[in-house]
Amino acid sequence: MNEQPSQIKLRYVNCDRTELPNICDKYEELLVKQHASEGVSASQRLVLRHQVMTWNLLNVLFSEKVSVKEHEEESEDSDDVDQEVAALVRRAEFSRWLQDSVRHLIEEELMDIDAKDQLKELFSLLTGRQLDEGVQLAVARGDVRLACLVSQAGGSVITRSDIASQLEIWEDEGFDFDLIEGDMVLLYKLLSGDIQGALEERSIDWKRFLGLLMWYNLGPDTQLTETIRTYSLLVEDNSAPQPLPMYVEEGPSHGISIAQKAGLYDTVYYLMLLHANQEQNRDGNKMTSSISKMFSSAASTYDPLDHRMAWLQHGILEAIEVLTPVQLHVLDMNFVSQLLSVGECHWAV
Repeated sequence: MNEQPSQIKLRYVNCDRTELPNICDKYEELLVKQHASEGVSASQRLVLRHQVMTWNLLNVLFSEKVSVKEHEEESEDSDDVDQEVAALVRRAEFSRWLQDSVRHLIEEELMDIDAKDQLKELFSLLTGRQLDEGVQLAVARGDVRLACLVSQAGGSVITRSDIASQLEIWEDEGFDFDLIEGDMVLLYKLLSGDIQGALEERSIDWKRFLGLLMWYNLGPDTQLTETIRTYSLLVEDNSAPQPLPMYVEEGPSHGISIAQKAGLYDTVYYLMLLHANQEQNRDGNKMTSSISKMFSSAASTYDPLDHRMAWLQHGILEAIEVLTPVQLHVLDMNFVSQLLSVGECHWAV
């Protein structure tokens, strides 16, 4: 009896960067429905919320606006303008993503602040760039001048320089800072772009620190890729909060050992690095190590065998040609090694 060789039919994701927003939206809708289901534990809800946040970021960083392609045939100058506009739009969308990602943290923080400590409330609002709420709080406090400064926060570099110069003059002239509320001085430092001085010994999550760097320290015309690289250098120098996975930073302590033992960061951080180093990535495969870590389950969930999100991202990034064949091979072999290590030989095959 002759046995027919079995054939495996492989299916691949077929999409380009203009179709990416629609695909990401569909995944987000499915995750939101799962989040609303009964019987979902708090840990699982945290992972689901992180996955929604990841799909949203993937859309922000790698999608392409149709309007950019429509003008490609007009002229080189118009194409350059389109690319510049697209970069500005992407930067603005990334800023909104950061604001949305930390909004719940600020709400929780405000609940723990005494209602009388309005300056502390204002500082917390500024860490999430909630400027409208900050201006209203300053006005309610009766401080119109502070409200004007808050309304311009993160805008003109000249304004930041003026505030920094004022603080420097006060210090050089021996001004008694006890005459000013301590929290007010911290606000001035933040508005001047001195985020390290404004934070003092205060601990803050890594996404808000990245936001402070983007909104108040770097110039408003700084490219998104440069912002991400700057934060990455600070992480390497231990001068910024480590981008720990969300389930570690906000969840129960049982996830800490998994991530720390593997030396992993949050998968959204690796997505940022992938976007910031796409050109180097194509030329020299410098991101291979980070790519491998990004697709590790411990970068997004406390379940070491849950690779669903990793493989979905893998399929999308492969379809839009962000990853090189070499990196895809490394990812495949890493996953095979993980399966073999837990005795799942049939899945590895």
